[in-house]
Amino acid sequence: MGVHGSRVSARRLARTVQRLAGQRYSEAERESARRAVAEMLADAGWQLATAPGGTMGERTGINLIARHPDGREDGPRIVIGAHIDTCADTPGC
Repeated sequence: MGVHGSRVSARRLARTVQRLAGQRYSEAERESARRAVAEMLADAGWQLATAPGGTMGERTGINLIARHPDGREDGPRIVIGAHIDTCADTPGC
């Protein structure tokens, strides 16, 4: 079961993968991927914020932070990490 009790849809999952597939070397490409993930989280009812991420060369990452609106500040937390950026000439990055 997913957020709000919804079942995982193979069709929706395939559309998500297709939407995020491809290179994300430029800032515009990375911003497009961030925007796509943020839209999906917002559509699922999560409250979003951003925070500065790590720096690599001249690039500084941006972290997306999603909070469930029913969550309590003193309640349990789940941390999930993933990269939505890609780097030229590196396998699996």
